[in-house]
Amino acid sequence: MQRVYSFTTYPKRIMGLSFLMFLVTLLGCSVTALGDKKMQVEVDMFSGRPNPHWELTVQESREFSQRFQSLSTHKGEGYVNDGLGYRGLIVRDSGEEVDGEREIVIYNGLAVTRGNGKSQQFTDKNRTLERWLIQTGEGRLEDELYHQISKLAQ
Repeated sequence: MQRVYSFTTYPKRIMGLSFLMFLVTLLGCSVTALGDKKMQVEVDMFSGRPNPHWELTVQESREFSQRFQSLSTHKGEGYVNDGLGYRGLIVRDSGEEVDGEREIVIYNGLAVTRGNGKSQQFTDKNRTLERWLIQTGEGRLEDELYHQISKLAQ
C-alpha cells in the first residue's frame, strides 16, 4: 500500500524563506554564516566628513536578521531621504568590502535593500527596527549624537 502525503503551503513561511534567501544573496554570505557574521551600522547624516558607525555583535547581528525577516513587503510609495541632515541608517556586512550597493537603508518606517542594481522596499512599522538599531549605538556613539538621532527616530 502506498502512502500519500499532502503538502500544504504557508504563504507567510514561503515569503519568510524567500526573504531570507534575498537577504543572504544581498549580503553575500551563506545561510549558515548569516547569523555568525558581524554587521556594521552607519548613521547617514554628514556630508564632507565621515559618518559615524559601529559594529553589531554576533548576537545583535542575529537579532537584526530576525527582526529584518519579520518586515513585510512595502506596498505603495516610499522614499529614503537624500537631502541634508539625518538620512537614516545603513546596515552592511562588515566582513567584506562593500561595493556601494550591498546594503540595507532604514529610514522613517521604510527599509530598502540595495544590491546588484536592484532594490526592494519593506515596511518598518512604527520604526521598530530603526529604533532598535539606534539603541545598539548607545555607548558606541558620542552621547550628544546618540541623543540627537534617538530623538529624530521618535
